[in-house]
Amino acid sequence: MKIAPFTRNLLLGLIILYYSQGALFESGTSFTQLTLLLILGISGVYFVKILLLRKITPLVKAWTALVLINLLSFFFTGEFLSNKRHIDYLKAILLTLLPFYPFYYFALKGHLKVKHFLIFFIIMLPVSILQFNIEKVEMLTTSISGSVVNNSAYLFVGLIPFVFLIKKRLYAYLSIAVISYFIIMGAKRGALAVGVLGLVMYAYYQIRTIPKKNKFKAYALVFVGFIALRVFTVKTYSQNVFLQTRFQQAEAGNWSGRKDIFTNIFTEWLNSDTIFQYIFGYGFMGSQKLSGTGNVAHNDWLELLANNGIIGILIYLVLFYYGFKSCFNPYWDRNKQLVLLTIMLIWFVTTLFSMGFMSTSFTGMFLMIAYLIGTKKEKLI
Repeated sequence: MKIAPFTRNLLLGLIILYYSQGALFESGTSFTQLTLLLILGISGVYFVKILLLRKITPLVKAWTALVLINLLSFFFTGEFLSNKRHIDYLKAILLTLLPFYPFYYFALKGHLKVKHFLIFFIIMLPVSILQFNIEKVEMLTTSISGSVVNNSAYLFVGLIPFVFLIKKRLYAYLSIAVISYFIIMGAKRGALAVGVLGLVMYAYYQIRTIPKKNKFKAYALVFVGFIALRVFTVKTYSQNVFLQTRFQQAEAGNWSGRKDIFTNIFTEWLNSDTIFQYIFGYGFMGSQKLSGTGNVAHNDWLELLANNGIIGILIYLVLFYYGFKSCFNPYWDRNKQLVLLTIMLIWFVTTLFSMGFMSTSFTGMFLMIAYLIGTKKEKLI
């Protein structure tokens, strides 16, 4: 038995299982905790293996710096014995960032292919639908108005880049239709914004990859598809008073308290008492101390600024610099460039009003980054 393919399949299966809790089986059980430990344990082994490589790309170095600064912050300032929220916060970061390493290693060694991501997508799409409906039912039981914002909409945003890998256009368009439906029905403004961005990038990708002999037919199909999507969106919006109210609130400057949180965190950091706090921040989950509400920042940049100071911001900037730089690698297949560009844009825009590097909804996207970077000059499909 070859170790790498076995580990790849095991890890993919564990990730799918872990993110299926609450939908396919009960969450918070000993089984799910064991699954979590196995994911982090295997990922940790490959984290060390990557660090021992002779040559590490700048993007992987920046990724590693982001992991390390969060780990160091937790071990030196985290309340890991008395504060469950600190544990959950670290768990979200590690679940999102650490699996990058084994999948990058598998890609480097030729043990990771597009078909593995398609299998992941085929399983996770129905699982995400189940998660969405379960969360909707749970939230409706406590909702007075009968309308809710469903955070599971981000699960579908995270699946958009996988549709780029589907060769059969009919299956791809059906997948996009399902994803679009649940993003819209989630009434999550941030998810809608980045979802539209992802769909525009996918439309451009489709137009770009149309074979010359089928150009007219394919252009017409893309055009009809987006007209249908627009009609559905407009109809849904016009019939959904709650969704209209959400956007009206956004236009009036009401972003669920984010404005106050953002202002408080930046002002408190700006008025720091010591140079150390400017440079290294206020420690693990320091955003809770600075926000004035007990909440975290809901913005990656302010989160890093509060927790890790200017050092955290610089690391994140370097990571995005090399991520976007890779999108224009002249030696890459154009399709690979577009897929990575889509992922980087979705990630970057999300950081402005939500959490990106600790959003478990984006774990699959980050695995794809590992694949794209690790396969270097190979064509995507």
